[in-house]
Amino acid sequence: MAYFASAGLLGGGPDYLAAQCNLRAVIFEYTLADTYETVFANILASTAMAPTDFTNSATGNDILCTIGQTVDTYADAAETSSHIAYLDTVGEEVILVLPEDSLISIGVGDQIIFPESTLTWHQPTGA
Repeated sequence: MAYFASAGLLGGGPDYLAAQCNLRAVIFEYTLADTYETVFANILASTAMAPTDFTNSATGNDILCTIGQTVDTYADAAETSSHIAYLDTVGEEVILVLPEDSLISIGVGDQIIFPESTLTWHQPTGA
């Protein structure tokens, strides 16, 4: 199952995600060759995001990015979900695509809940 992190995210880490992401979406399909337009067309359900929805903290050498917005939304299309995508709709950038391996069948109008989640950036330790 493909997943993706943009160059901006790899260089800027969780601060970049918080600053640039303005849409979180469930998408039904993703390959590494997909463009922003393809990913956007594959959205089953989405919710708007703002920098205040992201909280960064440190634990040891790791940086945690907690995405605290829990949102109920409704599906606009029917498919089997496979990924969660974080997008910048202003810059038309796919920032991050995560595998969503539960492969849930979603119908038009089905309720979708985006729970609070945490992403971890593992930082190297000094030798």
